[in-house]
Amino acid sequence: MSSLTSTQYDEAIARCKDIYLKKMKDYGSAWRILRPSSLTDQIFIKAQRIRSIEEKGKQKVIDGIDNEFIGIVNYAVMALIQLGLHSDAPLELNPDEALKNYEQRVHEVKSLMMDKNHDYEEAWRDMRVSSMTDLILMKLLRIKQIEDNSGSTLISEGVDANYADIINYAIFALIKLKDKKKFNIKLIMKELVTISRILVGVLFIISGLIKANDALGFSYKLDEYFAVFNMAFLSGTSLSLAMIICIFEVGLGVALLVGYRMVLVSWLMLLMILFFYFLNFLQCLF
Repeated sequence: MSSLTSTQYDEAIARCKDIYLKKMKDYGSAWRILRPSSLTDQIFIKAQRIRSIEEKGKQKVIDGIDNEFIGIVNYAVMALIQLGLHSDAPLELNPDEALKNYEQRVHEVKSLMMDKNHDYEEAWRDMRVSSMTDLILMKLLRIKQIEDNSGSTLISEGVDANYADIINYAIFALIKLKDKKKFNIKLIMKELVTISRILVGVLFIISGLIKANDALGFSYKLDEYFAVFNMAFLSGTSLSLAMIICIFEVGLGVALLVGYRMVLVSWLMLLMILFFYFLNFLQCLF
């Protein structure tokens, strides 16, 4: 399971890094002008919007909460970069240096996550996304208090550790949101398959009953087929065959509705459809 977490973590980070690099191309390292306290407030705004959407159950701005979590990750990484750079470091970072700093901070944060994930045995997978939002907000309030205390703490973790936790909670939220979307797609596909199964099953039953209602007429149709294919010797069995086909068609429809031997029934239905399509096609030609 830890290998799965590592893979999913890397995929989520790749999404965040892609946004980070694209914005670096658009704006350069303009974010370097922001002090860590300003970055903290930016993260707080995004986390507060997520909580607001979660509580209200709706939103007026199209941007989804997954984009907000990506923003939280990137702002928190920026804050860690800011904390790691010297106060006299130039504001402008070239793209290579910006990427190197980003990947270095992310690597450190992921290592922390893997250690904690080992000790807590993937407990985050049983958490709600809303709980992760609350934990991010709690970490932000802690950071604000530490910042108001000029960065000093008596017993608690420092600002950097709280930023790291924020990144990890945001990444976990992104993983869970993606898993939820996959589950919803699977659920929709399952419902579509069920609806299709019912429609096709009912169609076969109705088709079989209509033929059975006029089995003699259907037998005449079979005689026409026999004449086209020079199989007149079967004309004496046309009524019996008509009844068998009607029963078989209704039986396939019922089997599909109740879900009996789905693979076999599906193949038999397909073969039956193709068979009659082939017969009608050849009859039209000749």
